[in-house]
Amino acid sequence: MSLRTQFIKSTLCVILYIAVCTLLLKIRQQLYSVSFLKSNQSAENCSVVSQAITKPIGLETKLLEYDEMQESLLLLQQISNTCNKYNLKTPLIRRHFLYNSKQQSIYCWIRKAASTSFTKLFSDMKNRRVMRNYYREVDILAPETLKELYYIANDPKVFKLLIVRHPFQRLVSSYRDRIEDNSKHTAQAWMYTKQIFHLTRPALFHSNITTGNFQQKVFTTDKRLKLVPTFKEFLLWLLQSSDQDDVHWDRYNTHCGTGQK
Repeated sequence: MSLRTQFIKSTLCVILYIAVCTLLLKIRQQLYSVSFLKSNQSAENCSVVSQAITKPIGLETKLLEYDEMQESLLLLQQISNTCNKYNLKTPLIRRHFLYNSKQQSIYCWIRKAASTSFTKLFSDMKNRRVMRNYYREVDILAPETLKELYYIANDPKVFKLLIVRHPFQRLVSSYRDRIEDNSKHTAQAWMYTKQIFHLTRPALFHSNITTGNFQQKVFTTDKRLKLVPTFKEFLLWLLQSSDQDDVHWDRYNTHCGTGQK
């Protein structure tokens, strides 16, 4: 093979190699361009979908907040109308409220409606670290004066909290804890059982040598109940003695002064 022929073959091989490399580079660029376009299109689609989802959610949230506000306003108006209709205007009682000036919040405690937990919360917010007998915290955590309480109650910047419970459930809970449970002495059982039985079982007050007097029939020597009034008897007495409501079953409007404007 002549030198000229070898030169021509070598030249053709180089040209072919360059052509193949160029073709491969073009194919690679085209594939990259297609991938980039698809990526951008997906991002745009996601953005559109995200906006389409976010807008309804934001709108729905605002509508829910508006509905809740409207519901609260309606409830407040209903309470106000009921208080006006039945003239349920009661004065505020200072020791029925716990106030924290730093947190700008005031709470009216209701026995048998998580009052112990919230009293502990207000006590902890003042760094008192009390571990028991939370009812003693009432006088310490209450507003200092009645005048201050009225000022706080009318201050729109103060967060006002009242936890309620279904009245009948609260009544049952109070009866079970303060009257029916005779494993312990309670002030309510000691004070009110005599009144209850005077209404429902007057024969218990007829004493003799055999049966003993009323105290001996009804109470143990450590002032626990031997004879427990039934829930029906408790209700009958309660309906006739509403003028002496105990804090464990008094009405919300009298305890917290909800009829105040």
